[in-house]
Amino acid sequence: MSLHELVSISLFEEGAEQFRIDVAQNPNDTEESIWCYLCEAQLYGVDEARKRYLEVGRDPRPVMRETYNMFKDGGDPEKLVAAFSNSKESDYFYASLYAGLYYECQKENDAAKVHIVAACKSSYGQRSDDYMASLSKVHCLCRNWNLG
Repeated sequence: MSLHELVSISLFEEGAEQFRIDVAQNPNDTEESIWCYLCEAQLYGVDEARKRYLEVGRDPRPVMRETYNMFKDGGDPEKLVAAFSNSKESDYFYASLYAGLYYECQKENDAAKVHIVAACKSSYGQRSDDYMASLSKVHCLCRNWNLG
């Protein structure tokens, strides 16, 4: 195993541990649960990560309730994006971002790129000072996905 692989494993372990601590502190944090899953999918694979999925309370945001269920139950990212394509700008952004992240943990990188780039290029992704909008841009930059 290379040093890069060992560092990556260590960072995913640290991330999963931190997200588990965060959910223990706030048992209604949908996104922390999803991010824990994303880390654990890298460590153990999606099936095992799903078995370890953190249960949280009901998120008041419909887009995040649907996103949470998609990761928990193995739903369809295309349906998620379609369901929120004519919603608030932020809902479309979040649906696209999490659809892309879902595809990425499934090792479907072409589909991941389509959705995460769409999130970045969305009105919300371009104009918002939301941390997640910045995260989506950094995600694309790290993968050399062209936003132009």
